Amino acid sequence: MKRLLFLTVAAVVLSPGPAGAALMVQEYIPGEKVTLDTVMGNYWYYNLTDFTSLTYDAQITKIATLGTYGNIAGGWHMATPEEWAELWEEYSGTSVEGLFEPTYDGVSGIAWVGRSGYSEYHGFPYGADQHGGIVIRTMDGILYDWDLLPSDWQVRDWETSAYWGAWVVSDQAVVPAPGALILAATGLLSSTLGLNRLRRKHQE
Repeated sequence: MKRLLFLTVAAVVLSPGPAGAALMVQEYIPGEKVTLDTVMGNYWYYNLTDFTSLTYDAQITKIATLGTYGNIAGGWHMATPEEWAELWEEYSGTSVEGLFEPTYDGVSGIAWVGRSGYSEYHGFPYGADQHGGIVIRTMDGILYDWDLLPSDWQVRDWETSAYWGAWVVSDQAVVPAPGALILAATGLLSSTLGLNRLRRKHQE
């Protein structure tokens, strides 16, 4: 499992899940929320709506500009099938209310819908101009769906939808805060100076 660096933990939202597992909203930089998978150590982009009303190519282009968004050391990309499968396996029975920004909130419930890097639906290939969508839905506060979307529900790569975002993830660590680096360097310097003094006294 990746080593996690917990530095400046802001408002944290825990969601019940399997024993020892949790999704947590972190805000290392004010206004830049990320959702941490404490099992795999991946950071997921919180606000799916930032990628709505965009084509697939436009989403990929926007993801490439994220840089160190959320104080994560880069590596942002559209989720691969393997990454989504890990999240799905660990949390598929968990509601994500409060853990991601929904792309739809209306009379038929709440939904989190976005493109991912999937090219097939349970073994059946999508069209050449389609990438799989992931949907999580609740109705009356009850989770009732967490699944890949079949091809007949898909928007094609060149289409846009106000309800389609993107599942974006990074496996990089949190960037250490400058103050933490200074403190670490100061501590290392102090230790080195102390050892040098001890050596001199021993030599005398």
